[in-house]
Amino acid sequence: MANRRVTNARRAAESRRDGARQAARTARTYRLSESRRAALRIIALALIIILLIIIAASSFRQASIASQGGGSGSFWSHLGPGKGYPYDLDSSTVDAVGVLDGNLFVLKDNKTLTLNSTAKEIKTAKHSYGRPAMNICGSRALVYDRGGVRYRIETRSKILHSGKLQADESIITAAVGKKGNLAFGTLCDRATSRLVVLNKKASKRVFVWDCANYTVNSVALSDNGKYAAVSVIGSEGAVEYSKVFVFDFDYKEPLYEGEFPGNTILSVHFADNNDVVAVGDTGIAFIRGLSKSTLVKYGDNTLSAFAFASNGETVLVEAKYGSMNSQSLVGYRPSGKEAFRKAYDEEIKGLSTSDSRIGVLTSDSVDLYGFNGYLHKKVSANSNSLKALIVGNRVYVYEMGSIEKAHHVSRKT
Repeated sequence: MANRRVTNARRAAESRRDGARQAARTARTYRLSESRRAALRIIALALIIILLIIIAASSFRQASIASQGGGSGSFWSHLGPGKGYPYDLDSSTVDAVGVLDGNLFVLKDNKTLTLNSTAKEIKTAKHSYGRPAMNICGSRALVYDRGGVRYRIETRSKILHSGKLQADESIITAAVGKKGNLAFGTLCDRATSRLVVLNKKASKRVFVWDCANYTVNSVALSDNGKYAAVSVIGSEGAVEYSKVFVFDFDYKEPLYEGEFPGNTILSVHFADNNDVVAVGDTGIAFIRGLSKSTLVKYGDNTLSAFAFASNGETVLVEAKYGSMNSQSLVGYRPSGKEAFRKAYDEEIKGLSTSDSRIGVLTSDSVDLYGFNGYLHKKVSANSNSLKALIVGNRVYVYEMGSIEKAHHVSRKT
């Protein structure tokens, strides 16, 4: 009996020791878990710090660009949205307004600025051009000094490149292509005018054409980056005329040369890689396959406005006998076929396009059409409105003193 009590006591003691060891192991496990938690907290804090450094670096770059244009604001102000529209703007300093990569792009007499959908200034950048002008294609804007030799390429958030042409090449007009290459029509000492085409990086001249007898007034680049179209103005005796040339950069001689007597070509545009549209003051020419042209005359109508769309369509506003109160909105396919014609008994103040819509600015609205001529809706405008800007499904109206976000006023079903 005594031995059994001893045995039971030993077992109880061993059980207590086992329990103590288990408790110690549990405590060590708990302490290890706490250590891991502390380590995870340190890692998380480090990641947050790294993220803030990345954001700060990005904002510093944007702030550096903004400071070039006199922009100001704290680091934190670059992180939030803008104050919303209307965005106040001194119209006396504005040279042009356009759409760049889904944002509004404003060219002023001393700087450029980019505004997003909340009216936040994504970028401001100073310039010192005497006669600033711009051309936009996709995600790039070519800003240049008309009458000078300087230019630069911008995106919505930065300046990609700043450059100069040769000292004797005074810029008349310029264009940026979908591939990023650049075309300049210039005056020069060795000819009446010159066409200069630069590669995407603006590091190499891929094509130069000296025009001995004509002055370049419009240039365009094909979407594939292989061709350039140029319109020129010349005179013989007292008669002025226009010509259009299309060049392949691999050849010196033009693929196409066409003359249009009595029709001053105002602008050329590639409807696609093989078709060119040339809008003149008395008619519109469709150059198919870079070889054969068809001219459509306006007749008794006069040209009031025109716009090229990225989908290859061309839209004109024609005034009957020159009357601003009797106008027609006319759409053309790249083939030259008339797609639609809509009569207006009020003045059309402006015309704009996106890849899916046509915006017609009147004194009290922006009428939004499809390229089949169907009126989808009207949005608000007023008598001070100067230009409509279509960004996706949003419409902005540039007017004297501000840019407004237009509001839907009616829909046609």
